[in-house]
Amino acid sequence: ADTPPPPRVHAPQSASSSELSLIVELQRAGDDALLRVISLLHRRRCRVMAAQFSAPLDGPGRLALRVLAPPAHAGRIEHWLGSLVDVRGVARLHP
Repeated sequence: ADTPPPPRVHAPQSASSSELSLIVELQRAGDDALLRVISLLHRRRCRVMAAQFSAPLDGPGRLALRVLAPPAHAGRIEHWLGSLVDVRGVARLHP
């Protein structure tokens, strides 16, 4: 009988991962916008280390993120996030 392949194990981020601190300005503070941001980061193999969200009721939102990104993706994260429908702008905070 055929045995199924072993389950895929995601390797932890290596020490060469780039840590980024970002501010993401959102058009409106909805669950869809937050889900799009986090989903994009997950698809690009980024690890969210910290997140802080603030927004007035039914107004624009602000998401502060600390992310570990693969070195090959670190320079593109702002562009990818800025291309999302509900994102007004993205800024990288420098340490």
